[in-house]
Amino acid sequence: MCSVIIHFHRDVFDLPLLLARDQIEQSLRNKMASIKEQLEQLQDAHKGAEVTSDATEQDLELEAQLVEARSIIQEQGSILSKHLAKSDRPSESRLSLSPEGL
Repeated sequence: MCSVIIHFHRDVFDLPLLLARDQIEQSLRNKMASIKEQLEQLQDAHKGAEVTSDATEQDLELEAQLVEARSIIQEQGSILSKHLAKSDRPSESRLSLSPEGL
């Protein structure tokens, strides 16, 4: 009689599991799909952050190159101004000493 009770008790627990198995499997599939979707969204967000980070690094490099280029241009402009100033001085003194300037 004890074996009948155990068997009966076992059938009581197996029956709802067998009936609900499809629902449980479907629920697990839905949860897995949701988790995969969230994972893809996180990966996309991470890739977007990496792209933004790369773009920021490129922006900083370009800005540093721009600062360096401006510095070189200013230095060349200064040298050119000094060179022109030196070349203008002798011609001014020649003009004032020439007979045409008198």
